[in-house]
Amino acid sequence: MRKLIFIILLALGYSQDYHLIIDNNYNSNGWGANDSIVVNLYPWGLTNQEILEEGIGSNGLEITPNVLTLGMDVLAKVEAWDWDHDNSPVFLEFTVTGDMELTISGSTTSEYAEVNPITITGCTDTEASNFYPYAREDDGSCVYDENTYSFMVDNNYTAGGGPAPVDVKLFRWGFTDELFLDLYPGNSNYISENGAEIHSDVLINGQEVMARIHPVLCWGDCYEPFYITFTVTGDMLLTISDGGNWGSANISEIVVNGCTNSTACNYNSDAMFDDGSCEYEEDCDGICGGSSELDECGDCNGSNDCFPVAIDGQYTLDE
Repeated sequence: MRKLIFIILLALGYSQDYHLIIDNNYNSNGWGANDSIVVNLYPWGLTNQEILEEGIGSNGLEITPNVLTLGMDVLAKVEAWDWDHDNSPVFLEFTVTGDMELTISGSTTSEYAEVNPITITGCTDTEASNFYPYAREDDGSCVYDENTYSFMVDNNYTAGGGPAPVDVKLFRWGFTDELFLDLYPGNSNYISENGAEIHSDVLINGQEVMARIHPVLCWGDCYEPFYITFTVTGDMLLTISDGGNWGSANISEIVVNGCTNSTACNYNSDAMFDDGSCEYEEDCDGICGGSSELDECGDCNGSNDCFPVAIDGQYTLDE
């Protein structure tokens, strides 16, 4: 019956393509958080007719658009890769009933992958600042405020044998081909070890973002990239820290306060809210809002010690 329905749909010219979401959570039972996954898709039983080959990084989440057709019987090959293990691939069959999600979880047994239908939700209004082109159903999340916000990185990564700089890339959620911020262009601008950086006006309110964090130039082993996803609700801080042997990351919203008046000498272009700290004059030491003053002798922060003194019987002013 299923095949008959599929043939009828094809005869009617129905050729809707569907998306595959791959969610890689394979990191338990001693495998560690650096387990990458390779997923291959074939028409069921025809391993010489590949539909898809996709490498997914550790703890990665990726959407592969328009690779599935309604009613298609698919054979998925899921293979974990790790420095210390050589696990056999797992094969599973599924029938495409719409958008599908392949979930890969942590286990050294053969039962670590499953496929289920999923409804991809998001903002479907093309006029919204967070329009999500792959959404099938609107979830009421549309945002029409196009305010832009700052993205800050605080690198405290110490795994892998010692502190290490990190490469950070930002993508639209699930779209690794839509890179909009690269903090490692030309291998010359990574976030230094124990470093912090701020990048203004790179995030859009309501935007769904996937951050890829990859330690580089490690003292010891450098591990596979790890990922974090977040929704932009303001200025965002990415904190990268030591998570045992692997490293970890978390995202939080922060408020950047400072002087927002561009005529002030301590104007902060990254500040979102004025905190009343604006200063408009520099002291004699060139410090904005400083307290140093010229004394009676014209010396900055002097002691007014400029009375006449005798030198070889002659009086002169002490300079």
